[in-house]
Amino acid sequence: MKVTIINTHDIVGGAERNSFDLFQLLSSKHFVRLIVGAKLSKQDRVIPVRYFPFENFLFRYFRKKLGLTEIFYLTPFRKKILKYIINSDIIHIHNIHGRYWSLISIPIYSYFKKIIITLHDEFLLTGDCAYSKSCNKWIYSCGNCPQINHAEIDRYPATGRDNTRMNLLIKKFLFFISKKSNIVITAPSEMLYKKAKISYLGNMRLFRFVYGVNTDQWFGSVALSVQKKYLNSISKYVVFIANNVSEQRKGFKNLLHNHSLFQENKLELLVVGRCDQLSINFDDFPCFHFLGSLSCKTEIRSLITSAQCTLIPSIADNFPFVGLESLACGVPILTTNDCGIKDVLISKAQGMAIPLYAFKNGGFINKLLQIIEELEQNPNIRIKNAELIKKNYSYGSMEEDFLRICNSFR
Repeated sequence: MKVTIINTHDIVGGAERNSFDLFQLLSSKHFVRLIVGAKLSKQDRVIPVRYFPFENFLFRYFRKKLGLTEIFYLTPFRKKILKYIINSDIIHIHNIHGRYWSLISIPIYSYFKKIIITLHDEFLLTGDCAYSKSCNKWIYSCGNCPQINHAEIDRYPATGRDNTRMNLLIKKFLFFISKKSNIVITAPSEMLYKKAKISYLGNMRLFRFVYGVNTDQWFGSVALSVQKKYLNSISKYVVFIANNVSEQRKGFKNLLHNHSLFQENKLELLVVGRCDQLSINFDDFPCFHFLGSLSCKTEIRSLITSAQCTLIPSIADNFPFVGLESLACGVPILTTNDCGIKDVLISKAQGMAIPLYAFKNGGFINKLLQIIEELEQNPNIRIKNAELIKKNYSYGSMEEDFLRICNSFR
C-alpha cells in the first residue's frame, strides 16, 4: 500500500507527533511519504513544500485583509507534490491549517484518490478557530466571532478580520462537491467525534482513530542523572507539561492563580515547556519549578515516573499526548471535562476528570490530594495504568486502527 501523509510539521506538536509516529510505523511494511509545511527532522522521506515568493503577499491579503483561511496556497498542485499524490493509494491529511496547504485540494483529490482526514482540533468544523470553547455558532453558521479580540496565540490559526461566516460557507461547499465515498473523517477523542457528528461533516463517514505511544519507551526506571539534575531535594511533586505553557487553552494560568494551595499542602509543581511568553516573575512562585522545553524523552520520562500526578487543566484540548505518556509511566492524571484525554479514564486508578471551574476556584486541590493518597496506599496502580496503555493505546493498536479504516473504503 502506498500512503502519503500530510501535516503542518513533522515532529513538533501533538498532531505532528501522531502523523510522524504513523509514518514511521507504516514505513516498515508500506511505501509512505510525509509531506509537511516545514521540515524539522532529518528524515529523508519527509518532503517539505516549497512556496513561491508571491504567496507571502497572498497570505497577507487573503488572511489579514479578507480574513479568509487556507484556500489560496498552490502547494497541493505543485508538480513535486502531485507526483506523490498521484502514486498514492491513500492520502492521509492531518492539520490543514498552518499556512501551507489549501482546502480546495480536498474535493479535487477526492475524485481520484481515497482520503482520510484526521481532526486534531475543530478548525474544519468552525469558521476560523481551532477551539470554539463555549461558542456553538459553528453548528449552523459562524459570524461575529467571540474570539476576534483574543491574542493571536489563543486565536490561532485565525489572525485577520472576522470573516468566519464566509470561511464556514466555503468549507461546507468544498465538502458538498467532494466525492463523499472517497473520504473518511476520523477523530482521536469522543468529544471531537461528537462535535463532528453534529457539524456539516455529520453526513460523512466518521471513525474514532486514537493516538498510540511507544509503551516500551515510556515505562521504565528513573535515570539517577536526571533525578540529580532536576529534582535536587524535591521528593513529592506533580507535573504540568505543554509545548507552550503560556497558551491560554492549556489552563496553566488557573494553576498560577492557585499557587498558594500548593504551598499550603507542601506540593511542588514541575513545569515543562516553553515559558518565555509568561509575563510573570518566577521567584514569586517558589513551589513552581520552571524547567523550560525538554527534548530528551528519557528526561521527560524520568520526571513523570517520579511524579505523584500529571495535571492537565485544559480549557479546550483534543487528546494531549502527555496524558497517554503519563499513564504509560504509571502516573495518574487530573484533567478537565473539556479535555478529550478523559476517554482514557476508565477507573480512579487512572485519575479523574473534573469540571473546569474546579481548577479556577481551587477545588481541584482536594481531588489532587485524593489521587496522591490513593497512589501512596496502592503502588500497584502504576503497573495497572502502564498495562492499560500497553493494551489499548500502543503503537500496534494505532497501526491496526489505521489499516482498519483504510479497508473501510468501498
